[in-house]
Amino acid sequence: MKYQREYDFLVKVTKDAYNAVIKGVDFVANDKSEKDLVTTLDVATEKYIIDRINEEFPGDHIVSEEGNAKEQLMGRSWVIDPIDGTNNFANRLSIWVVQMAF
Repeated sequence: MKYQREYDFLVKVTKDAYNAVIKGVDFVANDKSEKDLVTTLDVATEKYIIDRINEEFPGDHIVSEEGNAKEQLMGRSWVIDPIDGTNNFANRLSIWVVQMAF
């Protein structure tokens, strides 16, 4: 499959992000906007994933919700929502995911 390496990386890094950053760690939630939250784990998870992408695929573009939201999609691009469903996550509901696309 074309992009098998990227696919395998996506699967691995999302699992690793959960185990290394999110699992069992307490967090602080802050208002991002009137109806939106951001947690310390959103920021830490996003940083973890971006660092891994930069190590494995230097030069690729990264668009992410918390820190690179205004970047452009061009060429080889990764899109990250470190905790999609932050309101559920902050309320300790198990309806959220680490979401990435290439």
